[in-house]
Amino acid sequence: MAEAKLEEYCLLAKGSKGRTLADVVQRATSDPVIFAFGELLAVPSVQQLLEADQAATYRTLQLFAHGTWGNYQEAQDQYLSLSPVQQLKLRQLTLVSMAASSKALTYSELTAQLGISSVRELEDLIITECFYKGIITGKLDQQRRCLQVSEALGRDVKKEQLPEILQGLQQWLQSCQQVQYDIDKKIKWALDATETQQKAQTDLESNIAKLQKDLKHEAGTGNSMLVDGGDAGGAAAMNLMEEDRVGMFGGRSKRRR
Repeated sequence: MAEAKLEEYCLLAKGSKGRTLADVVQRATSDPVIFAFGELLAVPSVQQLLEADQAATYRTLQLFAHGTWGNYQEAQDQYLSLSPVQQLKLRQLTLVSMAASSKALTYSELTAQLGISSVRELEDLIITECFYKGIITGKLDQQRRCLQVSEALGRDVKKEQLPEILQGLQQWLQSCQQVQYDIDKKIKWALDATETQQKAQTDLESNIAKLQKDLKHEAGTGNSMLVDGGDAGGAAAMNLMEEDRVGMFGGRSKRRR
């Protein structure tokens, strides 16, 4: 919805000039769903406002794109007079900028930067106008009197900020590449360890099978020797018994015919 509305304002700006164009800027900066103004600033007719008697209109649009409540307070004569709706939006955008620089914002910092005198008014702004509208996500720590930020909307980027952003993206890319390298190393180590374990398991199973075969062969040879030895021993025992019988009775054994 916000993108469609911003595109609508950009189309209106392209075909407008003078006071009509200034009215488009006023409407855009007052719209409760629009928080990015870079595309509108880039419209050629809007750029021409600096060369006309509408420079304050252009600077006001710049204020909503990149500035803060403090910038407005320091040089109000350089901007258009802001309506209550525009003042609320500028405070919302200021809070977004603060959230981008720190994830823990004290009440004292917030009241000073937002031009708010009471804690109740500050908490109402954060909860009702920021949390509920999805501009910022986080929580209020009333005991420590601070705002813990989880996420926040992004604001328009100034041209002079591009080198810093590029450097940050390059550092992020290098960090990602290092993480990828570490992951690849761990994957290779895991694959090598798995291969080694599988080989050890295969060798163990082969050794067990060989041992079982050898034991079976030895067991078969032992049984054969027991059978042969048993027959010869039995015959010898019978002969001894016969001799003992003959000796006891003093006679000779008669040979069966």
